[in-house]
Amino acid sequence: MMGERKHIMGFSAYGNSPEPSVEEKETKADYTRMALDQYLLGYQPYDPEDNNEVDFKTSKEIRNDIKDMVIAPVSTITEYMVERGFKMVKIEGGTLAWHLQYDHPF
Repeated sequence: MMGERKHIMGFSAYGNSPEPSVEEKETKADYTRMALDQYLLGYQPYDPEDNNEVDFKTSKEIRNDIKDMVIAPVSTITEYMVERGFKMVKIEGGTLAWHLQYDHPF
């Protein structure tokens, strides 16, 4: 056993792209959805019959608001919002945003 040399197998300087930093990796979709569930507590899709206050947020704004917890692509946030019945509306300046409504009066 003494003197037996161990050989490194499969090491190559080529073709091994470095792992993206932790900040750049997307978070698993279920964690993103968990964060969005919490983020959207207190909001509902806009209902014209309801007199509660409204808010407008883009998917990018939502992504920035949850970035301390999850790294979420805008497309995942958009998919989540559509699945939950939120509607896109054009706001001042021509930007598309989600039409959110508070689910309780202030």
